[in-house]
Amino acid sequence: MSALLAVARALSAWARSWSASAAAALLAPPLRDMPPAPRLVVVGLGNWGSIATRHSVGAAVVRHLAARRGLVWHRDKLAQVASDGQVVLVEPRLFMNESGRCIRPLLKSTGAKPANLLVVHDDLERALGKLSMKTGGSANGHNGLRSIISMIGQDFDRLRVGIGRPADRNQVANYVLQEFSPSEREALERASADAVDMIERIVADQGARS
Repeated sequence: MSALLAVARALSAWARSWSASAAAALLAPPLRDMPPAPRLVVVGLGNWGSIATRHSVGAAVVRHLAARRGLVWHRDKLAQVASDGQVVLVEPRLFMNESGRCIRPLLKSTGAKPANLLVVHDDLERALGKLSMKTGGSANGHNGLRSIISMIGQDFDRLRVGIGRPADRNQVANYVLQEFSPSEREALERASADAVDMIERIVADQGARS
């Protein structure tokens, strides 16, 4: 009787062990295939179709980053998007003051949080090519930021790319919609490369912390 009891206990233990391992095997594939949230979502602001203007310098930086990483753009109704799993790059296909419309659904679809969002945009208050990071705060008069803040709040990072300010403050609206001069484009290309380097460091730092 004791031998039969021992066999029964062994069979019961084996059955419990098999059930646990089988359940784990059944659950593992979908969990393994589920893509993790990206380290960083980078949004380059601009007026869609006007990439060469001062107001679209953020979009130009994001395109530069996509080219460096060899990423392919895919378009949907609100934005064009490129991703390699670590980074999601976004260029809204919208007017500047509507930029926020694509951000909330994008964060939801990628599983990213506002803390993983970096918005690259032009900055009138800084000299041409001057770069500056900022976390949170108001839109400071920038319509693209104002639109994003209205959708997700203020708690996201910004990389500001200086475009300078016209001597006549009444000409700001025209100034930001003008294209860069040849000499300005040279400075912009250097600033764009530096901005891409900065973003790559942010991605690497986030990877080291994860």
